[in-house]
Amino acid sequence: MATEKTVKIRFSDDCGGVASENEARLFEPFFTTKPHGVGTGLGLCVAERITEEMGACIRFDNQPGHGITFTLEFPVVGRC
Repeated sequence: MATEKTVKIRFSDDCGGVASENEARLFEPFFTTKPHGVGTGLGLCVAERITEEMGACIRFDNQPGHGITFTLEFPVVGRC
């Protein structure tokens, strides 16, 4: 997407980020670090699939101990 026009949306938090050993599993279905019965572990998996179906991508910049930023990058395909 580097040469085409894109729209980027970033979501950040400062709640400690994700443990580095969990980064590779963030978009894995049913992966969660929450206690049993809290959440389903589907949020990021579903977000990634929807984003990709729209021709976009989702990335993250994780700073363990500080926070994480997710970036959704959508191609500009025309006017609304």
